[in-house]
Amino acid sequence: MENNTVEKIKARIAELPQDVQDAILANDFDERIAKIGQANRLHIDQIGSLGDETMLIMLGFASSEGFTERLQKNLHLYDEQATTITQAVNNEIFLPIRESMKKIHSQEAKKEAPPVATPAPVVVAEPTVAPIVAAAPTPAAKMDAADMMLSQKTVSIPAQKPDTPVTPTPAAPTISNSYKTDPYREPAE
Repeated sequence: MENNTVEKIKARIAELPQDVQDAILANDFDERIAKIGQANRLHIDQIGSLGDETMLIMLGFASSEGFTERLQKNLHLYDEQATTITQAVNNEIFLPIRESMKKIHSQEAKKEAPPVATPAPVVVAEPTVAPIVAAAPTPAAKMDAADMMLSQKTVSIPAQKPDTPVTPTPAAPTISNSYKTDPYREPAE
């Protein structure tokens, strides 16, 4: 980290209430984050990102609103998994310092509140490009088993009509094995 960032963090920690300072500087903070991450089967880099996101909220640099969405985006999680992790972080880390955190975030909201002014009218431009519409996938009931397996692994293949005769594919030419031994094999002794 840059020295400027480290200095900002140190200054911010000094401004926080004592219980929040204790929670941030606690020896078991990283262990608690790791425990939450391991319980939710996160990779080590995801656990590090979870710790960073949690720390940003505790320092007051980020709002607790949208925490689940940020976890989902930054840790590449599903909705349910992000919600479960958010609940665990709330119970394990934020709950003991909840009242102090409310004070911190309410003070930050007062500092960041711009003076009341008449908002400029919002003009919404109409899109000039037509939306892309994907072709409808063929129903699975009309596909035979081979087409179904291929479509699951590659792309959708239109099903053939049952009354259409199936034309066999010409067989590939056979290559004769004219040699009896492997030319790259070492001779026997």
